[in-house]
Amino acid sequence: MTAAVGAWGYLVWAAIDFGRGLRDGDQGVLAFFLLACVGAVACLFIGLMLLARIVRTLSSTGEEAPPRADDAPLENPYEVPPTDSPDPAPNPAPNPVPNPVHHTKPGGRRKK
Repeated sequence: MTAAVGAWGYLVWAAIDFGRGLRDGDQGVLAFFLLACVGAVACLFIGLMLLARIVRTLSSTGEEAPPRADDAPLENPYEVPPTDSPDPAPNPAPNPVPNPVHHTKPGGRRKK
């Protein structure tokens, strides 16, 4: 990881230096500028991936947690698992008062 971050730093410095050459009008350094930019991106990506791997390795305990009983896979993945309550709540009664918005006919004029 240290080598990747060190190479990234060097390539960023080189890209800045080649960019100065391009700004001064030297078109011969364009290929080197592009290679330094792509190399810097690749080194930074590799460094970050190595850092993520190190963090994951250091944070893991090495033991896999035992599966819980409620994590067992269902035979039908779309099936709703049963609840622990013996008597589920009944469906609520429908609202006896109709919605006042639907009392008017569509397209009618409002009275003032």
